[in-house]
Amino acid sequence: MHRATLVSPIPISGHQERVISGHPELPISGHQSPPRDRSVTLNLAARLQSVGTPESIQLAHRIYACSPRMNKPCKHVLCPICAANTAKQRRRALERIYRQSSPTETFDLLTINTPAEYLLEGRLRLLEGWRRLRRQKRFGEAYTAGVGHIEYPSLSGQVGWNIHAHLMMRRKEGSGGEDLSDSWEALMKGLGGKGRLDVQEGYGAGLPFYVTKRQRRELLSLSDAQLEEVVRDVPGKKWVVRYKRFV
Repeated sequence: MHRATLVSPIPISGHQERVISGHPELPISGHQSPPRDRSVTLNLAARLQSVGTPESIQLAHRIYACSPRMNKPCKHVLCPICAANTAKQRRRALERIYRQSSPTETFDLLTINTPAEYLLEGRLRLLEGWRRLRRQKRFGEAYTAGVGHIEYPSLSGQVGWNIHAHLMMRRKEGSGGEDLSDSWEALMKGLGGKGRLDVQEGYGAGLPFYVTKRQRRELLSLSDAQLEEVVRDVPGKKWVVRYKRFV
C-alpha cells in the first residue's frame, strides 16, 4: 500500500507553527479549545499522520487546522474539538427536553448493538436493523420519540468492532421496550449477524449526558490498521439514529 508522507511532522504539544506538505502554515495558537481537547487533537493528528494514507493525511491537516472560535470549524465527526462542541449542543437540547417533560413522562436508555469484523459491515447492519425495528408495531406502542448516536469501540482483545447505539427514548405511559430484545436478535440474525437490545427504564437526569458522550481518547488506543479503517468508513458527520421527533 502506498504511504503518503509529510514534509514536517505535526507537533503534539506547544504552539509552534509547522508546514504540512502542499498546505499553508497552520498556527496551532488558533485553537481556542479546552486544553484537554486540544491535546487529544494534536495527538490524534500525529497518529493520523503516522497511518500514512492520503485520506488520513488529509484528515490530520483538517483537524489540526480546526478553529471553531475563529469561525473555522472543520465539522468532522472525528475532530475532538468539533465533537466536543456538537456534543455540548445536543446535550443541552436533550437536557431542556428532560427538564420540560411532565412528571408522568418517563425516559429510557435504549441500547442496541451488533459486533462485526468490519466497521462498515457493522454500521450498515445496525442502521438497517434500526430502520426495521422502529417500524414494528410493538416499538410504536412502546415509545413516542427518541434520539441517540452510534459508537464504534474495538472489541477488547479481539479482532473487530462493537457497533452500538445509545438512545434517549420517551416511553408511552403504561408501556415500554423491555420485550423488544427478541425482535432485535431476530433482525440481526436475519441480516447475517447477531446483537443485543437492552432497556434501562427511567434512567434519570444523567441520560442526556450519557447518550451524547463522545469517543475522544478511544481513537488514540486503536492500532494503525483500525484507525485507517475508521478514517475510511466513518462518515464525516455524526452518526445520529432517531425515532420521530421530541415535541
